Amino acid sequence: MKMTDQKKVILGGLMMVFAYGLSNNIVAYYITPVTQSLGYTRVAFNFCFTLMSIVSFLAAPVYGWMFMKVPIRKIIMIGGVAGAACFFGYSLCSHIMAFYAVGILQGAVQSGCTNMAIVVLIMR
Repeated sequence: MKMTDQKKVILGGLMMVFAYGLSNNIVAYYITPVTQSLGYTRVAFNFCFTLMSIVSFLAAPVYGWMFMKVPIRKIIMIGGVAGAACFFGYSLCSHIMAFYAVGILQGAVQSGCTNMAIVVLIMR
């Protein structure tokens, strides 16, 4: 059975939604152990995700422009690699400012390679 282009888009969209949910929710499992071992409050640590959301919101218009100029596969691949690097970067963080820096980088790439890309793929 050959997969049609529509099925490929749907499957790709499902995988990106899964990646978006995973990247947003899996971090919650690490809040308690990280804050306890490093001695930071949960509020200070969760500010990282506030920064990530703000940067993601501000990056949305840039991605809107990029989707018209750059092939969507390239944006998704670069964002996926950068997002994976962010999760590796979190593992190297030992100071709260490093968590903030990685959160900002993750916010810059996350929406472009997940939720916004899904909409563009389906519309095309």
